[in-house]
Amino acid sequence: MIRRPPRSTLSSSSAASDVYKRQLASIQRFPVREIFQQPMCPYIRTVMRNMRESEDKFMVPAVVPSTHNIGTMNRELFVSFLVDVQERLLLSSVTLSLAMNYVDRYMMVIPVHVSKLVILGVSSLFLASKMWEVDRVPLAVFLEVTDNTCTRTEVQEMEQDMLRSLNFKMSSPTILTHLDFIGSTLLSQMPLEDSTVLHFAHYLSELSYLERKFLTYSPSVMAASAVYVALEFLNRPVMDKIEQNWTFSGEILKHHPDEVTDCMHELQSQLHEVSRSGCEALKRKFGTVMYSAVSELFDLDPASSCLSSDEEEDLEAMDY
Repeated sequence: MIRRPPRSTLSSSSAASDVYKRQLASIQRFPVREIFQQPMCPYIRTVMRNMRESEDKFMVPAVVPSTHNIGTMNRELFVSFLVDVQERLLLSSVTLSLAMNYVDRYMMVIPVHVSKLVILGVSSLFLASKMWEVDRVPLAVFLEVTDNTCTRTEVQEMEQDMLRSLNFKMSSPTILTHLDFIGSTLLSQMPLEDSTVLHFAHYLSELSYLERKFLTYSPSVMAASAVYVALEFLNRPVMDKIEQNWTFSGEILKHHPDEVTDCMHELQSQLHEVSRSGCEALKRKFGTVMYSAVSELFDLDPASSCLSSDEEEDLEAMDY
């Protein structure tokens, strides 16, 4: 069983805390611009094309090997654990997405018992932070926020085993890397007051971590689908504008809405499931002002939206 780290943060150790709080300054609010009128940086096309060409090398099947005994509930607890650690260390969401990629690829090669999930989670985040974070996060800080549920030796041994098992291929494109490019090139040119659409797409992307069925879709498909679903919920006219200007937007999104309908339906279903009984860590993370409180925008639980008998009588009286 996964034991959650304590709720206390790193505020007690000011030296370590101040270093990672600087990453909060990287949050950007995209300016309002005339839609589809800004020139696109020439190398963006090459970067995104290379990411789409290489992403297949890092994908894993959605079927869990028979040697694993990790079910959906344990996966949800595992994701909650990683999100808690990421939030307390102020790590980038790209670091979290890299860690999830390492975990899924590693578990396809090496059987992992439930009792080893904490060590696997800390090791994957530690590796991902080395790949992405500008400020190096010491291993001692990881052990501190997890209440020393694993030792330095266990994490280092797991880290070495993961590197060997993954053949040192750690620079995998993820959903968040695609979303970063979409947000900085396409969504930034849309007539939006803030980055709520991008935050909602980000929320949908991290909800996909809860289910292995989303591993059948490539990161570029997931990113495009998340953007489309976010626009469907938040700004349908912009969604229509994307389809009308597909010559421009297609260079960034690549996948037309008609091509990713299955993935969009899966994301919508996942959003409904989470609204009823989902990952509280993700709800808490995306319920903050930093992410435009997108997890609280909609109440999609039909049971919670039912009116009581007194409320129904009041509405009937108002009609008369």
